[in-house]
Amino acid sequence: FGRTNNPYDRSRTPGGSSGGESALIAACGSPFGLGSDAAGSVRVPAGFCGIAGIKPTSGRLPRTGHVPPAGGWIEALWQIGPMARHVEDLQALMPILAGADEHDVFCPPAVLDAAPPISGLRVAYFTHNGIAKCSAEVVDAVEQAAQMLVEAGAEVEAVRPPGVEYAYDLEMSLLGADGGEGIEAYMHAIGSHQQHFLLRDGFLNRTARYGCSTAELGQRWAHWDRYRAELAQFYTEYDAVISPLYTEAALRHGESVGEEHFRGFSYTMAWNVGGNPAATVRVGSTKEGLPLNVQVITPRWQEMRALAICACLEERLGGWQPSSLLGFDKGKSNR
Repeated sequence: FGRTNNPYDRSRTPGGSSGGESALIAACGSPFGLGSDAAGSVRVPAGFCGIAGIKPTSGRLPRTGHVPPAGGWIEALWQIGPMARHVEDLQALMPILAGADEHDVFCPPAVLDAAPPISGLRVAYFTHNGIAKCSAEVVDAVEQAAQMLVEAGAEVEAVRPPGVEYAYDLEMSLLGADGGEGIEAYMHAIGSHQQHFLLRDGFLNRTARYGCSTAELGQRWAHWDRYRAELAQFYTEYDAVISPLYTEAALRHGESVGEEHFRGFSYTMAWNVGGNPAATVRVGSTKEGLPLNVQVITPRWQEMRALAICACLEERLGGWQPSSLLGFDKGKSNR
């Protein structure tokens, strides 16, 4: 009931849309949980609360039982993914969660591959996507993570994948192709006639401008196909990408509806439109003590590789840390 606060600063949001899940996990109220991610709703709350999380490859986990169910033209944009305080918990959860269930027809029986060693991996990293500028602390966190992988034996290069500068407009043009009418119809069908301001100002008012004709949707879909094809080609040269998760640490309550802050979701949106697995892990803190996470992105169907890289960063840079607001005894294990 009421507002969900960030466990590290009650004046700040735990992120969304799975912020209740991330806050509870970070506060040791639950060992792990699930979220659904269409634009960053597993990774952003995990990052704002300093825990680990992953958006798997589109289609990796069945979405049976989710409300609303899988299907429609935005089916490939979203996926269910787990969150936990420690990467090893995600590594244990993925084999349990992944796999076809004969109900979600978009979930193929793809094999969950084992993770390779970090040494010898070809890793690209970038700190600006051409859309939203990151804070100096976020840039430093990404660069430090890249350096840790160099020390672990990876070959690391500063290079930005092709097309990510179009990710924000591409995702919004797909989500908003119907001008928001689908959400309006869904709300009416379930008997909801009032709009929360976060739904209205944060999403519906934005998607309204992207309404289009069938022919225009076809053009957008062709752009989407080119985007995914270019990323697939990029991943023939690189095994993983390290990037910012968001432009800054956890926002203050209510700030995410502003245009400048909303465009920060472009860092996670890039991999919703790409369909790639994207994991996140804490690698440091701001000067105010807020968690700083980075994002690890791998080729499609390579979730365990992404988690292996996150585990390496967690080991070298600390991963999840208990909040001083929770009153933990730092001399004892909080595992």
